[in-house]
Amino acid sequence: MDRIYGKFLRVVDGDTLDIAVTRRDGANEFDYRNTERIRLDGRDAPETGTPGALAAQRALHERFRGRNLRVNVFAHDRYGRLIGYVTKTPRRQ
Repeated sequence: MDRIYGKFLRVVDGDTLDIAVTRRDGANEFDYRNTERIRLDGRDAPETGTPGALAAQRALHERFRGRNLRVNVFAHDRYGRLIGYVTKTPRRQ
């Protein structure tokens, strides 16, 4: 499993976000761009334009805005997104 780190940029929809990649673990199998789109593993949110979509987008934004993130990358999907588990890294004091 690959691991990358980055800064939250924006929410794409209720289960997808963009990050600015700031660090990559040395043992990663794949190369990563400076900006990556992450599809959250295990989360299925309403599609944009459907009931509940805006609430899901807002919740994801509130959870990650202004944060540095760690992404455990499991796969790439057919749309070029990374499939991964995203966690916040501790804020520096």
